[in-house]
Amino acid sequence: MSLTKFREDGYYVARGVVSASACADWLAELEPNLIDRPIDPYNPVDYRGPMPNISAHPALIDIAAEIVGPDVGVYYQRILVKDDRSADDARPWHQDAPYFMGFDNKLIVFVALTAMTEANGPLRICPGTHRYGSLGDVGSINIDALGVQVRGTILLQPGDVLVMDGHTIHGGTAMNSGSPRRILGYVCYQPASDPSTDFVVRGSRGHGAKLPRDSERDVLFHSSRVSKMRAMQAKLDHCTEWHIETLR
Repeated sequence: MSLTKFREDGYYVARGVVSASACADWLAELEPNLIDRPIDPYNPVDYRGPMPNISAHPALIDIAAEIVGPDVGVYYQRILVKDDRSADDARPWHQDAPYFMGFDNKLIVFVALTAMTEANGPLRICPGTHRYGSLGDVGSINIDALGVQVRGTILLQPGDVLVMDGHTIHGGTAMNSGSPRRILGYVCYQPASDPSTDFVVRGSRGHGAKLPRDSERDVLFHSSRVSKMRAMQAKLDHCTEWHIETLR
């Protein structure tokens, strides 16, 4: 039933996949690093500091293997934190896979370490939108142009898992003031043979082809959209600083 729903809708929710004790252990490992964590102004919920290896949990690998095959690799993993330092962040409609290197067979697994409720910034999802594949660019998607329906919010308890195709359109909502924080583990699984695989959690890679990591992807291009945007942003920041100084 879960795989049928995944193929039809591009996602499914599995309840109680991870035990309460495992979630508590992961939270205990994270706690010391979250208080003074650096905040990315472009993605305030994104935490990529020291974290538990959530991707190695056997039940999550079993889920991934059903979809990507017996040899399971990890593209990357991170933690998504919605608290008083990132409460106002509401992610627009977007796809994840077009941001990533390698092939398109990306499987996103969200693991609730705390409850995800209506009040603390739950995810929203558009069923069936994985069938569009990549839309050819990245950013805030106009879902009205696609005429798609919105499933509404995804609510999870600790240990529940949202399994999603990397092309399924989804977004996030802002957190209500005073709500308990929301912490999600995020793992991007893929076939281990994908050249963008960071490490293998089951089976083998099967060949030697390997791309550099995201942090090193600039070495692949003399010039790219990203490098051009960074250069434009640097010029804009310089002009803004100059303007502020001249007004003083």
